[in-house]
Amino acid sequence: MLTSPIQSQSGFSQINLGSISDDDIRALVDACEPAPFGRGPESVLDDNYRKALKLEEPSFAWRFNPDSGNFIASLAQKLCPWERFEKGFRAEVTKLNVYSRYHFLLVSHHSHNVLLFFFLAQGGFFKAHQDTPRSDQMFGSLVFTLSTPHTGGNLVFHHRDHSFDFNTSSILGSAPSTSVAYVAFYSDVQHEVLEVTSGARITITYNLYYDSFRSPPPVLHPRIPISENHFTNSLREAYRDAAFIKECKYIGFGLEHQYPGTRRHDIYPRVVDLKGVDAYLFHALQDTMSSPTLRYLYQSEYDSWGETFDLLLSRPVEGRNTGYNEFTEMQFLIKSDKNALIVWREGRSEETLDLAGKRSYKNPHYIDDYRSRGVNVQWVTPPSMNFSGNTYFVESGNEPMQEIYYYKVCIIAEVNAVKD
Repeated sequence: MLTSPIQSQSGFSQINLGSISDDDIRALVDACEPAPFGRGPESVLDDNYRKALKLEEPSFAWRFNPDSGNFIASLAQKLCPWERFEKGFRAEVTKLNVYSRYHFLLVSHHSHNVLLFFFLAQGGFFKAHQDTPRSDQMFGSLVFTLSTPHTGGNLVFHHRDHSFDFNTSSILGSAPSTSVAYVAFYSDVQHEVLEVTSGARITITYNLYYDSFRSPPPVLHPRIPISENHFTNSLREAYRDAAFIKECKYIGFGLEHQYPGTRRHDIYPRVVDLKGVDAYLFHALQDTMSSPTLRYLYQSEYDSWGETFDLLLSRPVEGRNTGYNEFTEMQFLIKSDKNALIVWREGRSEETLDLAGKRSYKNPHYIDDYRSRGVNVQWVTPPSMNFSGNTYFVESGNEPMQEIYYYKVCIIAEVNAVKD
C-alpha cells in the first residue's frame, strides 16, 4: 500500500497496489513536482535530459520494509558473491518517481475544478547517468516498479561491454495485480530510463549502504569458499613457479567498479567496501599472497617536462582540479603521499627524465627518490586510471554532487609468498 499527500478530507490518500485506478494516478501526478537531476553541484531542470515527476520522502509512505525478513540478506548475497560478510547493510528510501506519457493538471474554471488531460509530445525518460553517491558507504540502488499499465520506460544498464534491459512492463504484464518488480544494482553502473510511450511508470527508489553498526546479514545459501575456487587455485599454482615470481614482482588489476570518496584525506576505499567481483578478487588475492593493496592510479594527461610515468597513490587527489601545472603537480603528489609508487612507461626510467628548465630536480636526491619508488607492474586486467589534476567524477547524476566523487581504483599485489 502506498500513502501520499494527495488532497482529500483526511489530508492524505492511500493507493492499493491491487486496484490502482486512473483516478489514483491522476491524483498522484497532481501531488508531484518536476524531477530535476544533478549537473555537477547544481540541481537542474532540463526536459532534454530528464522528463519525470517526483515525491520526496517523507511526502509519501511506502509500506514495505526491505530490512524485514530475509529480503536484505537475499539481496546482499546476490550483490556480494563471497561466503562471508564483514558488516551490515542498510536500505534508505529516497523518492517516488513518475515517468508518464501524459501529465494531469488541476485548474480552477469559474467555480468548479476542472481536470485538464493532455498528451506530451514526448513521454517521460532519463538519459544515461550514474546515481550520485550520498556517502562513501553508499554502494548500490534498489528500485521498485509498481504494476501500473505502461509501455516503454525500460531501465537499461550499461557497464563496460555489457548491457541489461530491465523491462518492467513485460515482467509485470502477466503477474498478479499486487505484484511489484524490483532491481538492485551498484550505483556507479551507468543506466537510463527509456521513453514511456503509454501509461505511467511509477517507481520507489532506495539507496543501499554498508553499515558497520549493524550485524552482517545471514548467509542464506552455502557458497564455494574463496580458497577453493578455480581462480584462487590457479593463482596458487602460479606462485609456486619460481620463474613467474622472479619475472612478476607486482601484478595489478583494474577493477570493474568505481568507488565514492570524499575530500577528507583519511577516507579511502577499504577492503570491505569493494563491490561484487572486485571484493571477491581481493579476498582471493589475500588467500594466496601476503600484500594486496588498493591504489589510485593517476595518469599524466601530458608529457610535459618528460615525466612519462604514472603514479599509484594510496588515496585520491581531491576535487576536480588542484590548480597545479603538470610538472609541479606530479612532484607535489610524490611528496605528499609517502606511499606513492611510480610506474614508468615503456623505455622510461628515472635516468631518462628530461627536465629542461627544471634542472634542480635532476639532483641525486630526486633521482634516488624516483628510483626507490619505481615499480614494474604486470597488469592482469587493464588498469583503471584517473588523471592528475583532473580527477574523474560524474557530471550528471540523479542528484547534485556534495563533495563525494567516484574514483577509479586498482589492486596491486606483491608476489612474494604462497599461503597453503
